[in-house]
Amino acid sequence: MRLVHAVMSGMVVGLAALSAVSCGDSAPAAPRSAAKLWSDEGCALCHGKQAEGTKLAPTLQGKATHWSRESLLQYLRDPVGYAAQDPRLKEQMKSYSQAMPTYKMLAPVELETLADYVLGL
Repeated sequence: MRLVHAVMSGMVVGLAALSAVSCGDSAPAAPRSAAKLWSDEGCALCHGKQAEGTKLAPTLQGKATHWSRESLLQYLRDPVGYAAQDPRLKEQMKSYSQAMPTYKMLAPVELETLADYVLGL
């Protein structure tokens, strides 16, 4: 009986904790760093560990010469749509077998962090 009581108590505590999190009582997660975003979002898989470019995607080094922060943010939200309107990117897309994925699901602060990272390469 004690075992059943202990298990039930643990379940009640667990449900209470889950309820608190789902109701927004917990502190919001801190935004991820540029290095964490680069890793978590798989950027290196296509662009290379040092953003040097691969057969899958171009280098990201030196992109500040082609992009403003705002234009890069627009691109990251809709890469295919943005590239369709940009002759340089439209031509570049022909060299790679897959399209750049969207990152519109990132929180604005994380999208800005990622854009700033790329512009600093």
